[in-house]
Amino acid sequence: MGAEASGHSRIYQAGRDQVIYGQSLPFYLSQFPLSAPVPDNRLLGLQPSRMLRAQLEVVPFSGRKADLSHLKKWRDSTLTATAVHLIDGPAGQGKTRLAMHLARTWVAEGWIAFNALSSGNLEDLDEVELVPEEGAAGRLVIVDYADRWEPADLFALLRKVSDPTGLPVRVIMLARAAGIWWATLARQIEQRLYIAADRKFLLPLAESPEDRFLLFEEARDEFSRRLGVQDQACIRPPLDLEENDNYSQVLTIHMAALAAVVAFIEVDYPPRNPADLSAFLLARERDHWLRMNSLRNDPIRTAPDAMRQVIYTATLTGPLSYPDALSVLERAKVESQEHPGQLIKDHARCYPPHKADNFLEPLYPDRLGEDFVALTIPGHNNEIYPPDHWALDALMRLLSPLPDEYGLRGPPPWMLSIRSLLSEIGARWPHVASLTLGGRPTTGKHHRRL
Repeated sequence: MGAEASGHSRIYQAGRDQVIYGQSLPFYLSQFPLSAPVPDNRLLGLQPSRMLRAQLEVVPFSGRKADLSHLKKWRDSTLTATAVHLIDGPAGQGKTRLAMHLARTWVAEGWIAFNALSSGNLEDLDEVELVPEEGAAGRLVIVDYADRWEPADLFALLRKVSDPTGLPVRVIMLARAAGIWWATLARQIEQRLYIAADRKFLLPLAESPEDRFLLFEEARDEFSRRLGVQDQACIRPPLDLEENDNYSQVLTIHMAALAAVVAFIEVDYPPRNPADLSAFLLARERDHWLRMNSLRNDPIRTAPDAMRQVIYTATLTGPLSYPDALSVLERAKVESQEHPGQLIKDHARCYPPHKADNFLEPLYPDRLGEDFVALTIPGHNNEIYPPDHWALDALMRLLSPLPDEYGLRGPPPWMLSIRSLLSEIGARWPHVASLTLGGRPTTGKHHRRL
């Protein structure tokens, strides 16, 4: 459905989604889902890592009462009609799950909640005004990966979602770390837009040994139920769960629980330390690619080794338009006789895109995808998941400047995505931190989804 507004504004609305088109960067506002999608347990058994995705909410949300109370107090006590709050913390800390639970709680209290996504595949489109919601208590907008947005784009988003009628608008931004970007942005938001900007660092959910054991058992029981395991009580947590600080992050505990359940089903030994969790689960991802390539009816044509290279590329760049997806696979020189178009089709069967106009969906959750990239790049000594010597040269090719229509060479549109990802991976993987790629990107967008 389309409707013209004043000036050059235009409104596009499809179901519960509202698409905002702007001249500098378009935005996509998706109304927050009131319930999680119901996955097929049979498919989860074929690809267990899907159960770690925040969007599926396989393990019920728990805890965070103090954080929820703090955010509700901020919502109700802030004097300005529009206010911004940053929630930052490392990968696997539970930022996304907190935001999802918060949104549903506020919706139950009369608010309208949206996800804000950058939709860089749309170009040359007019501006749009949001449709006012009658009777709404307020509008909540959640911006994931806020540290990967251009500041100008965040300013444009804040201007768009603010309501001139005075309807309360609360914008929650999620990011890995605050740093200089947030200090600068918060000051400019307050000085230029007269919008209050607050920040909260999200502490680990599993600080005490009791919390860790409880979270492990909750996840183990849910994963076991999904995978048809009856006697899950005999699946024990890691021996170092209590003293190893890597288990302070809830995602690491969930990964340990999933690995323990999968190992129990396969009559195998689960990983003995957190460093091997990703390698263990990624080996099962490879089993999935091999299975798809070996189907009796309608198999994918991409061999597992080539699929690994496609997923490595996709995880580096994030979702792309179809022309960019073709271009990036050609530049990466994936070692396959299949045309890049066929590689994209086969990849979509293994990892369906979230949006119809996106291609090359990354490997989720982020922590697993980042470890996958690190394990694919040579330089580590993990025996469970050996590297691919193609990966480093492919990375350099992806970061090489692109010629434009005038013959000038500039950074590719996926540059910032790769730089950001490598920086985050390097915090945990020394061999990635030691890469000297040179220069600092100034363009490119990193499109991920909440």
